[in-house]
Amino acid sequence: TGADGRGLVRFDVPEFTGRGRLQFVALGASGVGSRAVELPIKRPWVMQPHLPRFLVTGDTSVQSLGFFNNSDGPLEFRLRLVSTMDASVLSEEAFALTVPAGGQDQLTLELKAPEATGLLRQTWAVEVLREDGTQLDRLTREFPIPVEPASRYGSAFETVVVAPGTSVRIGMDSYLDNALAELSVTAAPHPFMRLEGALRFLEEYPYGCVEQTTAQLMGMYLLRSQEYLMRGSLSDRENVDVYFRTGIQKLFSMQNPDGGLAYWPGGRSSHPYGSVFALHFLSLVRADRRISVSGEHVEYLAQYVRELVQDGRLAEPDELYLRAYGCYVLALLGDPQIGEEVERFDDYALSPAGRYLLAATVAKITGQASAAKAYLARVPVRLFQDHASDLTLSSDIRNTAVEFMALYQSGVRGQELNTRLDDLMSFLAGQEMGTTQEFAFVITALSDYFMEMEDQASRAAWTVRDGDGSADFQGAEFFRGTTKGVGAFYEVENTGPTDVFVNVTRRGIAKDVEEVDEENGIAFEREVLNAVGDPVDDERYVQRGAYLVAIKLKVDRPMRHVIVADLIPAGMEITNPVLGGDNALPLATLPQPLRPNMIDMRDDRMVYSYDELWEGEHWFYYGLQAVTPGKYHRPGLIVEAMYDPALRASEAMREVVIEPTGSAGSLE
Repeated sequence: TGADGRGLVRFDVPEFTGRGRLQFVALGASGVGSRAVELPIKRPWVMQPHLPRFLVTGDTSVQSLGFFNNSDGPLEFRLRLVSTMDASVLSEEAFALTVPAGGQDQLTLELKAPEATGLLRQTWAVEVLREDGTQLDRLTREFPIPVEPASRYGSAFETVVVAPGTSVRIGMDSYLDNALAELSVTAAPHPFMRLEGALRFLEEYPYGCVEQTTAQLMGMYLLRSQEYLMRGSLSDRENVDVYFRTGIQKLFSMQNPDGGLAYWPGGRSSHPYGSVFALHFLSLVRADRRISVSGEHVEYLAQYVRELVQDGRLAEPDELYLRAYGCYVLALLGDPQIGEEVERFDDYALSPAGRYLLAATVAKITGQASAAKAYLARVPVRLFQDHASDLTLSSDIRNTAVEFMALYQSGVRGQELNTRLDDLMSFLAGQEMGTTQEFAFVITALSDYFMEMEDQASRAAWTVRDGDGSADFQGAEFFRGTTKGVGAFYEVENTGPTDVFVNVTRRGIAKDVEEVDEENGIAFEREVLNAVGDPVDDERYVQRGAYLVAIKLKVDRPMRHVIVADLIPAGMEITNPVLGGDNALPLATLPQPLRPNMIDMRDDRMVYSYDELWEGEHWFYYGLQAVTPGKYHRPGLIVEAMYDPALRASEAMREVVIEPTGSAGSLE
């Protein structure tokens, strides 16, 4: 406060343009007073960036920064741009421009995506000078731009078993030599290593229905203590707990008034099998007591499952399996009445998986494996050809995993178990054709079995060699390494008496792989129309242009749980995820669209899910706008049946050009 009684207060305010409210309160011997004023907050200049939301390796974008001078004199802008990725500086550039009072100007430059994927960070340091050279302002702003791989980029995973007295050399010979080539290896004597590929598949699966969310949570939960399988942020125990709490909240967000869980978030009808599967996972979490779970939500869900189990009208083979699975899950929760329900299934012809689940239920209730064996002796399994079921997402390998899990928990050993173990191991060796449901149950089935084999790891010994030297390991230790470039290699020599498992991930662009459109059981056509209804030729667009994407699917038989993902190029934005006959874009002459059951709109793709597609042709449309000029890659359309990997269609990558408004071939 100065001699004149006026006070001066300085505040640091966030980067903000708008109005703020200041309230003053004064206390003195003569009384109390207050006053509130609204104060405009803005800089005398504005920097407005125009950047793509993401890039694909190999893209070239025309980025611009607009500068507006709202002061009463000219301003000089001195700029320094530093581009980094993974803490490495890619480039440094300097620019300068002068903007007159009340005027504006624009800085335009070419932005080429690096070959490597990751987060490209553009850091702009701006110094603003008055006409006399004195500094008016300084500002540093960072713009992160995700760089995604082009569709030819891929990753391949395999598990190599190194027997005692043998060695293996792992390299990158089949990949192109560029910045994308990367070799990652984990070596350890733990049998759980065989499950890393399944875990990676669950982690990376991009959709989130109740089954997929549960499968991801289940796989991660059962393997959470195997630190050599945890990567990235999930290698931190605290982050893992947050992951589970967030996932459980997502499951409960799908809960309906009847207690069951919807198939997709926002769904109004409960999915019976998804609800039982989710309760299976929640029963494991509740028994562990490490992570708190809402008892009220679990009890509502358990009551829903209890009513399914007790519903005698559900007597078809897949319905009987669902009820038997419900019995098993309620036994895991400690339901004291579930034993009475098991007897109701004695006269039904259940699938082997269903009957073995009831045996495991008996084992859980009584705490005795002998009781489960006695149950199977009293009510023998009647072998019959099980059929694929949409109700229970049935598949051969899922059923094999369930049978193995139930038999193992029932105390059954020997050939009956080993035959199924061989089938599960064969599946893991060819895991690119699996589903989330299958991988989750394979992990569930093998977790207890592998835990009993862990004592073998204490006797292990092995040596790892790479371009930097060698290191020896023994016992429960593990090695993890990552090397860039096609010259990368690792050699693992097993010098101990027990197997060593080597998990290998190769990333990059494989040699001699030509991308083509593929259609396996599903056919598609994709067309883009401009605002007057004319087709866009050669993937050439104009900045600020509005476009309609029309996609036609053709299926030759009814299909369930179909996902359609259209990956858009950088430089374009989705303006309307669902277009119908009342939209301004040219739809009058096009067939009526099929409304999806779920929509997921992201920066880089438009995703639709259909619970059912009947035989014939199906259309859907969405709006697209060309925003940022440049030359981009469009990864293409992907259509897949989520629980039948053989039904899949995909589009090869295309190149896209977005011309600046008013240009004539300037990007060619």
